[in-house]
Formats: sequence, structure tokens, C-alpha cells
Amino acid sequence: MLRAMTETLETTLKSLLDDVRARGVESISLDELAACLETARVDTGEIAWLIEALEREGVEVESPPSEARMHLQVVLRAARTLRARSGRSPSPEELAAETGLPPDAVRGALFLGQVLGR
Repeated sequence: MLRAMTETLETTLKSLLDDVRARGVESISLDELAACLETARVDTGEIAWLIEALEREGVEVESPPSEARMHLQVVLRAARTLRARSGRSPSPEELAAETGLPPDAVRGALFLGQVLGR
């Protein structure tokens, strides 16, 4: 299992590096990183590994705009409320309904929360 995850992370890293180099840029946003990982189950340690590997390769991982941080605050507040109400962690769809944010913004905020927790 560990070997498969390592291979997946290395494949993701290679894909990200190829994309950055093909575009001729020296940075990637957290949104772009999240888009590459959208279906992968990764933990904060794996996200940290990817960010550190990108930075070792000379690719800057850009901080999110202040709007993303505001979304994170709104999503976290809603998550606490919904968790208290239902006794379980809410889904991204439930958070979107509670906050009025688009599902993509909720997923981005959750990803940002993972990254900031590293």
C-alpha cells in the first residue's frame, strides 16, 4: 500500500512538474495543486511532501488569495455547526448548502485547511 501511494505521489509530482515547465512558469497555485489531487485521497503529510518536492525543483507554491482564507473561515464555522447538529463530519455538498458557497470553493477551502495544517 505504501509503495502504491509513493508511486502515485511521484507520478503526480512528475505531472505537475511537466505542466509547469510546459507553460514556462516558475510557480503553481494551491488551486492548481488541488485540481491535480481532486480525486486522490492524500493526507496532510503527503501534501507537504508534494509541496516540498516542488520547491526543491524550483517551483514556488503560491499562497492563496485572501478570498480563499475567508472561504476557509466560513467553511470551518459551518463544519462545526453541522457537526454539532448531526454528530458527524459534514460532506462538501452539505457545507456548500450551509454556506452558500459553490462546491468548488468549499473543496478548495477544505484543501487549503489541509495544507495550512501541515
